[in-house]
Amino acid sequence: MRCKTVKSLIRGAALLVLLALVLSACGGGRKADPDTGEESGEVREEVLFTEKEVALPEYTAEPEPEEEAVRILDGQEKVKGKGDLSLSVRSNLDPKKPMIALTFDDGPSAYTMDIMALLEKYDGRATFFVVGEMLEKKAEELRHMIDKGHEIASHTWSHTNLRKVSKEDGKKAMNSVIVYMKENYGYDVKLCRPPYGASNKTVKEEAAELGIALVIWSVDTLDWSTRNAEATFKAVKKEAKDGAIILCHDIHKPTAESMKKVIPWLHEKGYQLVTVQELLYYKNNGASAGKTYYSVGD
Repeated sequence: MRCKTVKSLIRGAALLVLLALVLSACGGGRKADPDTGEESGEVREEVLFTEKEVALPEYTAEPEPEEEAVRILDGQEKVKGKGDLSLSVRSNLDPKKPMIALTFDDGPSAYTMDIMALLEKYDGRATFFVVGEMLEKKAEELRHMIDKGHEIASHTWSHTNLRKVSKEDGKKAMNSVIVYMKENYGYDVKLCRPPYGASNKTVKEEAAELGIALVIWSVDTLDWSTRNAEATFKAVKKEAKDGAIILCHDIHKPTAESMKKVIPWLHEKGYQLVTVQELLYYKNNGASAGKTYYSVGD
C-alpha cells in the first residue's frame, strides 16, 4: 500500500515537471520589459533590429552673395597686352583663326534682341555703340547685352558731331554714356565711336582724358542708306577679312533681316565673331586711350 502511494507521488511530480516544460516551450509566462525591467503581461516577439531616432544636424543655408552689378562670364578675362586699356575678352578664342567684329550703332532698338539671338546661335559677340537717349527705354536689352557677353560702347548721348562742339561739350557727350553704364550697371565702357566718324586732334585728346579709345570702321555696309537686307549682305561678303570692323545700325529692320544671312555666312567662312575689345587684344595685342582704330592686322 505504501509502495503504491510513493509511485503515485512520483507520477504526479513527473506530470507537473512535464507540464512546466510544455508551458515553457510554448512561450507562455511573463517576460521582463528590456527598457524598464518590469514584467509585462503580454507575450512579445524578439526584436532583431531596433530603430532609433537619430537627431540630424540642423541645415543652415549659406547666405547667397549679393547680385553683382555685372555678371562675370565663365572664361572671360581682364587683359591689357601692350596697350594701357584693361580689356574684357573670352579666353577660349583662337588667335590663329580669323576674327571679325560686327558693330551696331544708334540703338538699342526694337530689333536689337533679334540680332543678339542670331549671334547666340553661332557663339558670336558684337559691339553695340549705344546712344544715351535710348538707355532708359531699353533696360532689358542692355541687361541682355551684358549677360550674353556683348560689348557696350559710347556713341554719345544724343548723336553729337564731336567736331562741331567745344572740347568741354564733346567730352561730356562721350562721358555721359560711360557714367550712365557705370552708375546703373557697374559696367566699364572702354570705347567710343564718334557719330558720323567725325574726329580730330581735339576729340582724340578728349578720349585720352576719359581713358577710352576711339573706334571707326573698315567696312561700311551703307545699311543706313540702302535700307536693303540683300545689299547689306553683299557689302559684308565683298569686304569681310580678318581683323575687319564692320559698321551696321541695329535701328533698321532690313539690317536685322540681313543678319539672318550675314552671321551664318561669316561663321561658315571660319570667322570668329568677336567684340572690338577682343579683336584689339588678340589681333593688335591691346589698345590705348586716345588712339583711333579702323581695323587691326592690316
